[in-house]
Amino acid sequence: MKKLQKLKLKELENVLDVINICRQAEIIAGSGGQVGNTCYFECMDFLANNLCVDEDLNSFIADFGSQYGYGGVINGVSPSEVNTFTDDYFLVGDCSSVDSACNSGNFVLTDIYSGIDPNTGVTVTHSIVITGYNSSTGAYSYFDPADESIQTTSDSSLFGCTYIKTIYGSLGIY
Repeated sequence: MKKLQKLKLKELENVLDVINICRQAEIIAGSGGQVGNTCYFECMDFLANNLCVDEDLNSFIADFGSQYGYGGVINGVSPSEVNTFTDDYFLVGDCSSVDSACNSGNFVLTDIYSGIDPNTGVTVTHSIVITGYNSSTGAYSYFDPADESIQTTSDSSLFGCTYIKTIYGSLGIY
């Protein structure tokens, strides 16, 4: 049996915020997009569904919150958290060539520039999963969690704003 933890009031508020995000995500699942700053977790869910990992959006959010705190769930995940948390579930490696990774049948988890936060002046990014590359047209296809759709672009300079990881498969332990 797990030990019960005493939570400070602020920690409890963070837990409740995460529960509300999870509930909102469940409500709109399949109806067109992410809630709040959950794009990274939506990408993890997409990868899990395509690589037969027995995890889902809510379990990724809960696992992340228990390991790193719930600030990343509410405010967005940092690149260093992406690197370590992704490694917990998938076989990953650095991505030196998106084209090569896609042509080898792998997914690429990365982020794209989304703007500047007007309150903090910090660069804001958006997580996506690159799903393929068509060498005849030069077009990349990618999963965009904003509307849960597959998009295409020929502009590879969009990728890797702060991180870019080749996803080779699942760890096979789930």
